[in-house]
Amino acid sequence: MLGLMHPFEYSDIGNFVNSTMSYFSYAYSFSSFDKDAINRIHVDKLIIEINKKINEIEKIMNSKIESKEIEESINEIKFLLNEANNEYRKMNYINAFNIIENLSYKADLLLEKAILLPNITAPLISELKEKDLEIEKLNKKIEQLEYNIQIEKSKVEELNSTISLQKEDISKLKNELEITKLNAIYSIIGIIIGAIIIILIIVKRKK
Repeated sequence: MLGLMHPFEYSDIGNFVNSTMSYFSYAYSFSSFDKDAINRIHVDKLIIEINKKINEIEKIMNSKIESKEIEESINEIKFLLNEANNEYRKMNYINAFNIIENLSYKADLLLEKAILLPNITAPLISELKEKDLEIEKLNKKIEQLEYNIQIEKSKVEELNSTISLQKEDISKLKNELEITKLNAIYSIIGIIIGAIIIILIIVKRKK
């Protein structure tokens, strides 16, 4: 059901509008304001209705397999709605109505097609979620392993450094041992030579 406001509801001057809806004029026809209002109401109703259906279709399509046909049809309807809105802003309500007159019916057909499309299987979604959780757990394990590897690398580096120092100490000890051995040999040789000299001296004296 549609209704018109009396012109005086906009302002007191409205009482003098040349329309059968005003009180002080003797007009027996509707003014251009009244006609615009009726046309505007029709267009408003259609635009709201079509937008509501498009929103419902897009919501349904979130859980359905992809359909190029429906996607292209939605884009076409949105394009025509935009064209109608451009006419609406120019107050060309008849033109706007002509553009979208059959869009509501098209939206109904699209809605039926969207409902009949196969659903994206729930088990697949559930499986994907499980896989995501597994991947997340594996990533955490990998991070922990990488951290442990870094710690072990640090330990190996420390151990290598310790071994290197110990090798240097062993090398020094070997050198010192060799020197000690040589000194001992030289001392023994000296003692032997000294003993031989003493023996020779004693032998000469006896003679």
